[in-house]
Amino acid sequence: MNRALREGVQASILPDGIELTDTQTGFAVELRSGDVPAMTSPGPDGDRLWSKLSLMGLAKPAADLKEVRRRQRGALRRSEPPLLDRLRDLMARIRREIPFFCERAASYDPRRLASLEDFQGLPYLRKQDLRANFPNGLIPTSTDLRAGLDDGSLTILATSGSTDERLQIVTRSIIDRLPFGSDDLFGVPIGGKQPRTAFFTTPVCASMVCRRAAGTFEERRSSISPDLYLRTTNDPFAIETPILKSFCEDVERFQPSILAADPLYLQCVVRAAKRDGIKLPTIPVIQRGFEFATRKAIADIREAFAAPVFNDYGASEENRIAIECHLGSLHVRADVVYFEIIDQSGPCQPGIPGAVAITTFDTVTPLVRYLIGDVAAWTGRTCSCAFSDWPTIDYHGRSKDLVRSRGRWVTAAEIDDAVGTPDWLDFYRLSQTSSASFEIEVVPAAGESPEVGELSTRLKHLIEPDKVRYRPVSRIDPLPSMKIGTVQTRLPTCEIP
Repeated sequence: MNRALREGVQASILPDGIELTDTQTGFAVELRSGDVPAMTSPGPDGDRLWSKLSLMGLAKPAADLKEVRRRQRGALRRSEPPLLDRLRDLMARIRREIPFFCERAASYDPRRLASLEDFQGLPYLRKQDLRANFPNGLIPTSTDLRAGLDDGSLTILATSGSTDERLQIVTRSIIDRLPFGSDDLFGVPIGGKQPRTAFFTTPVCASMVCRRAAGTFEERRSSISPDLYLRTTNDPFAIETPILKSFCEDVERFQPSILAADPLYLQCVVRAAKRDGIKLPTIPVIQRGFEFATRKAIADIREAFAAPVFNDYGASEENRIAIECHLGSLHVRADVVYFEIIDQSGPCQPGIPGAVAITTFDTVTPLVRYLIGDVAAWTGRTCSCAFSDWPTIDYHGRSKDLVRSRGRWVTAAEIDDAVGTPDWLDFYRLSQTSSASFEIEVVPAAGESPEVGELSTRLKHLIEPDKVRYRPVSRIDPLPSMKIGTVQTRLPTCEIP
């Protein structure tokens, strides 16, 4: 047996052993002090140890990095307890450490969880619970919030208010936004656990963006992560040339591996670049998040940047909910969340949209069966990418954006699928003004005329044509959250469909 570490694997001495770190992938493992002699001693104990290191891709002979990452993902999965044990451990911890759950200890008794079905009997956590118990009621009693804020390890994020329920939450300042081995996920080499990322969002997407959006290049660089916050605008439909040039110059200077963007704001950048005849910079990967993305926005961004565009579904409360792979599947981040889709009768079957409830395993503010305000559906399909063991979903938009038509709830995704990508249309917003009245604002592409008859035909299976009024406009006014939004209603919507 070859007893040598693969090139790029470094050993660091710890008080009670050593740590082996793969500098090419970011994978690390600790060996106890009792295991260390076996690394250099002949015999069966050493053979077993080096066999384990080989299974983790740390030992020679060297395999290609894709195979190394596959082995290391397997090692991480093997070291992780089964899901039910993870949930039991979470219940035991929050009953000890989190005041909100301590006060409701009987409801979160891990001894009651004999199966995942039993977990479905736990109460839902809602946004009003977070507001009523912020900040100390929902963080560990051992956490020194003031010290964490002073040393920068903790931050307070304010949600954008896109669910009409703006709130604040305590989070860690640094997390690994991407799952381990994301090169295989995206099919594009991006390198490192925390690749250089440039953010282009609404002005109120997060507190850090608010503070840095108007600063200099250096002021907009994060001091704790390899991130840059690009200058943004209060009016995406009137992006001025200086903002557009700043966008291009900053991206060229920073050379990010990923551009993380609000897709409709980025679509406005594409429109402005066409208007000004400015060539957009090259970017390896674009992740669209922060807002529901229309099919037209995705198509425009992909064409303009000549780059893959992947969904990155998350929220301020937990921004690692699901991530899209290079095969087009949106995978639930099973490494950090337990994901449920429910309707009034219980768990939803594949293809049936329902309310999303998430349970988080490693957030400062634990979330248990938290109704995040979104709608999704299981696809029922198994993806063949390197993350095939993570289930796949279709994201349908916000619960508050459901409209009522033809006797059922209709989601933003269903509307957008019907609208499609007509050449003449850039943006739209459908508003339900009463139970039998809808208005659709349409922003035509430059030089195009609105073809509302075609749009009416596309939507007629969802909304009766005689109930819709079409209004061609040159811009769509942002919502109070500063997001553009594709669907809104003045009617009460359901929490759980």
